[in-house]
Amino acid sequence: KATVSVLNWVCLVSETMRGAVAVGLLCGVAAAAAAADFYNAGTPAGVPRSYDCAVRKHAWAFGKQTLPRAGGFRTLYDALQLQACGVPAPEEGAAPLEPLAYPNPRGGVVAHVKSGAAAGGDGSPEAPYG
Repeated sequence: KATVSVLNWVCLVSETMRGAVAVGLLCGVAAAAAAADFYNAGTPAGVPRSYDCAVRKHAWAFGKQTLPRAGGFRTLYDALQLQACGVPAPEEGAAPLEPLAYPNPRGGVVAHVKSGAAAGGDGSPEAPYG
């Protein structure tokens, strides 16, 4: 693992400095070594790695199709740990995803709910639904 960390550092420096081809090959070896396993994969016992990776790749493709504004959807790539399946990381080009913002409602009806409230409430602050 220490060797992989050193190689990853070399890859980062060479990428920043537009390093030589030999260093690029070395980086490929580091990436393959780093892709050896998942971190807390959550996969049930007995599921073949090939199937696990295929499902993760499908989930990433579905996510990119469902939310095209995410571009390569690097956050989903990382969450699915696709580096452990040998899938190359997407480019970072897409803007960060911002949550949708809805204006606060003005007027209308507000129903108040409180767990453990007595039955028969009318949804008001004084008598919330239970």
